[in-house]
Amino acid sequence: MSTEVITPPAEGTQDAPWHHLDRRMLLIRPVLDLVKSLPVLLGALLFGHGEPWQWIGLVFTAIAVFTGVSHVLTSRYRITESQVEWRTGLLQRKHRAVPRDRIRTVDVTSEPKHRLFSLAAARIGTGRHSHGKGPGKDELVLDAVTIAEAQRLRTLLLHRKAEAAAGESAAAPPEQLIAAVDKRWLRYAPFTLSGLAVVGAAVGTVYHFAHELHFDPIQFSLVQAVVGHFAETPAWVSVVLAAVGLLVLVSLLSVGGYVLSFWNFRLTREPAGTLHVRRGLITTRSVSIEEDRLRGAEIREPLPLRLAGGARCVAVAAG
Repeated sequence: MSTEVITPPAEGTQDAPWHHLDRRMLLIRPVLDLVKSLPVLLGALLFGHGEPWQWIGLVFTAIAVFTGVSHVLTSRYRITESQVEWRTGLLQRKHRAVPRDRIRTVDVTSEPKHRLFSLAAARIGTGRHSHGKGPGKDELVLDAVTIAEAQRLRTLLLHRKAEAAAGESAAAPPEQLIAAVDKRWLRYAPFTLSGLAVVGAAVGTVYHFAHELHFDPIQFSLVQAVVGHFAETPAWVSVVLAAVGLLVLVSLLSVGGYVLSFWNFRLTREPAGTLHVRRGLITTRSVSIEEDRLRGAEIREPLPLRLAGGARCVAVAAG
């Protein structure tokens, strides 16, 4: 009497198994949705002046939390021989499929909310850009998978090798290092003036809220002391001090932003014909792109960077 052995369907075949998002995201998603709903909830409780408004705030918060939890519980994905499929939804179901031969990039991002449980978000794209907010029709975002699973997806979708399709280990293949971050590059960060945008945004936000709330910052004793000091100082000295202070603040913010964005930066070439970029301190990001898509490189030399002997190198890619 022979016993028939049932072999489960292999990854990358037409009958490939479905995978769920990591359930540990259920410990994070409700908290994030609750934080996002706090303005509505607090507004209803503090300014509603009536029981109906308070109930509306509570219902809105409950719906937001329920939607986030149902998304994690109902989302499934699989990789067949010809496409990547994704399904989600409890009340309103969605089913999206992207042909594998159109996939050009796999972006793996691990934000602080993911790093608590060694998770990541895998963004699978075709290189097309959609107008409007959110992922386009040709892009899939798997918001809660393990880092090992994200790297396995990257290998399976971009390398397109038989051993990857058969479920080979997610260990990264040998890579050729092209460029790595150099600590000496920090001296160029102040000349990018990226901190100037942060200062402008912060000043604009504070001014907007102060105007909306009819609040006068001069009421603070510290602000009064600073204004009084500048009023008693010659105009040219005040201008110089303000310029130096702004320059120092912008430089510090620029250096901080550079460290956060490009910490542990590495650009490598993989044998399968893809370029792999890793970078980030708090939020880590890993981007893979097919080398065949590259059409050239552009060197940009803004005036401040050029004066410091630095430049930007931007890859030009098709799609």
